[in-house]
Amino acid sequence: MGATSRPPLSTTPRYGHLTFGAGPRASKAGSLGTNPGTDTVKGLIENTAASEGSNRGETPCSGLAHAFTELSLSEDGIAPGSVVLFCSAPGHGGYSLAQLDMNSAWVQVLKDHVTEAKARADEAGKSYQVVAMPWMQGEANSGTAYQTYYNGMVAFQAGFSAWVKSVTGQSFDVPIIMYQTPNNGSLNGQISRAQLDLCLNEPGFFFGGPIYHMEPATDGTHITNISEYRTGHQFGRAVKQYLIDRKKPAFIRSVAAVRKGSTIEWKFSVPLRPLVFDVATMPQTTDYGFRVNDSAGNKLAISSIAIKDGDTVVLTLAAGAASAAEVRYALDYRAAGTAWNDEETGNLRDSTRGDFSVAGGTYRRWHVAPSCRAAITQG
Repeated sequence: MGATSRPPLSTTPRYGHLTFGAGPRASKAGSLGTNPGTDTVKGLIENTAASEGSNRGETPCSGLAHAFTELSLSEDGIAPGSVVLFCSAPGHGGYSLAQLDMNSAWVQVLKDHVTEAKARADEAGKSYQVVAMPWMQGEANSGTAYQTYYNGMVAFQAGFSAWVKSVTGQSFDVPIIMYQTPNNGSLNGQISRAQLDLCLNEPGFFFGGPIYHMEPATDGTHITNISEYRTGHQFGRAVKQYLIDRKKPAFIRSVAAVRKGSTIEWKFSVPLRPLVFDVATMPQTTDYGFRVNDSAGNKLAISSIAIKDGDTVVLTLAAGAASAAEVRYALDYRAAGTAWNDEETGNLRDSTRGDFSVAGGTYRRWHVAPSCRAAITQG
């Protein structure tokens, strides 16, 4: 929703993408929300108008649309304007999943965005389908159990897809592109774990990326306008891979963690090898964010960390290797100097090529590893 992400950065339309006349956070006149203006359309830009809240700015909408077009051009030769996205942000800041799901009152705003966007497309003689829904929520569920959140998201995605198909006539479900919420200190990271597991296990969920490497806002919970745009680029890459490349979006995934003597070899599936411990663009974290626990959750000291074959992190333990039960990443340490309130960090990324610019800065397109864990087996 762009809380605290002021001023808006994307104030000039690019590539022909569209949004509502009142901006991405528009509401339907006479319906729920306080920013009426879904009856007209304009080029996609960001503004401060909102259907709820008073400190709203840049959303991920523009970053998503720009990344989609730029990657479609550079990787597939698809000219800008050939595929037009209609982007909007119908969420509500500070709400739990139960306050946003298909049984909630606020879901009316989401439904209004779909029906109003379709009406505007019909008026223009254009087709309209809902191809994906990025998801940036979870902080308000920090006290929710893993399985409750997991099941709730599955039910929401299924219910929303069924409703959308009844409105647009499309034959395919609407995938949710998930980010990883910055609340790993709460309930041992149960919400961020559920979000990642949804993307690993459920066909209706794709992983957009974590945000621990982004710059937080001064409140330590939300993110800056630049970070909103960067998060949009992560979402945009995922939408491009799904819609244009016809594949499940790639991300760094745990494969297996195996103990061999005093070492733990944690292998990952990597979009583009080699893996890198990046302390230049991400704040340096203790042991690059890695930790090894015994079965009681006690920390085992790590004496060295290295990368092997471009896809495997090798952790050498100082003692007690036989008792090692779980290896963890970006779940236990917060880099010194970061302003996050409750977000653990790490330094693991891949080597994906490309970059983009915003607000005078240049940022790489590499994939940053999600917060994750793995049970250790004996090799």
